[in-house]
Amino acid sequence: MNKMRQLKSRGSALALVMIALIILLITGVGLLSLGSRSRLFAIHNTSSIAARCAADAGLVKAFFEMNEKLKIKPWDDTLLPEAINESLPNSDASYSYKVSKDADGKYVIESIGVCNQSSKSVRCNLRLESPFDYAIFGSRYIWLKAGTTIDGYNYDSPGELLKIGVNSIEAGAIFARLGVLIDGDVFVGPGGDPSVVIDAKNEVVITGECFTLDEAHPLDPVPFPSYLAALPSLGTITTSITLTGNAKCDAIDLTGGAVLTINGPVSLYVVGQTKIDNSAQIKVVDANTNPDAYLNLYLGDIVTIQNSGALNNFGKDASKLKIYGLPSCPGFTFQTDSVLYGAVYAPSVNFNMLNKVVIYGSVIVERLTQQVDSDFHYDASLKNGSINDELVRFTVDKWSE
Repeated sequence: MNKMRQLKSRGSALALVMIALIILLITGVGLLSLGSRSRLFAIHNTSSIAARCAADAGLVKAFFEMNEKLKIKPWDDTLLPEAINESLPNSDASYSYKVSKDADGKYVIESIGVCNQSSKSVRCNLRLESPFDYAIFGSRYIWLKAGTTIDGYNYDSPGELLKIGVNSIEAGAIFARLGVLIDGDVFVGPGGDPSVVIDAKNEVVITGECFTLDEAHPLDPVPFPSYLAALPSLGTITTSITLTGNAKCDAIDLTGGAVLTINGPVSLYVVGQTKIDNSAQIKVVDANTNPDAYLNLYLGDIVTIQNSGALNNFGKDASKLKIYGLPSCPGFTFQTDSVLYGAVYAPSVNFNMLNKVVIYGSVIVERLTQQVDSDFHYDASLKNGSINDELVRFTVDKWSE
């Protein structure tokens, strides 16, 4: 009887051991499977992240190469940036990218990153951005005569406001008096106090905000136009002539009603001084005469416009007349009443208006002094820029993956 009990007890223990072993085996297999799946999942995620990083790296590189290509004038898009299976440093990933033009003529970057079995693609559309983001910018100061109105037109969206301002934080760097209306925002340099830098008392109306920049607005010098400097010089332009293509001259000294007519896509480099006197003018023809006519004017020295001299842009499109002051150009002075449709970018220039000058466009200079009340009308479409303009750059318009 006791033997039977002992046998049964041993049999029960053996069964329990077997059950425990089976449970441990199942648990071990489950844990092993879970670990294997977790490892595969981690590898997949790591590869996916690496592929995404590679795709982004390709996009950034293509973006950089497009902006470097922009610096070479005139623009040539016969060979656009492209790469195949470039390695991403310190990883197993690689990327390929290609820049092309879509049906609307806009440039598109497509980049694909690959790591192991993972692949990621990103895409973005590019748009041009010009240096004319502001209606008026004076890195040192802006001095506005009483009675001046500063407003804008050609905005991309309703409610958009123009901006004027300085990099300076000196007291009174923006000086305005009775009757000045600024239909937009006013900013001062980083660390500056708008109530100190803007000396506008209580007679000035500012419809927007007054604020301080987080960092100084960069005012890059105009690149030297080497492709124009290589051209033979026309000498000093003193009589009426017509230009239909790129040119270089030693100086401009127009007087007695002489007219320099721009009747085509013209970039003109003036090595020395520019003087327009006694009813003389530089004239850009209107779109009805020649829809391709524009003038990019590069100034190497001081500019004086006086005695009814004028810069006449007959198409009244500010983008058709862009004036660039090279680092050697110290001053730009109006001593005559006139209307200017154009954009001025001259980082080292003292821009002086000694008579009534109404400006439709944008003025980006070092110092702006207005001695007689005049109006500024900012053409907001100048923000978009043109492919052959100086200091334009590509920015990302739309991005997707």
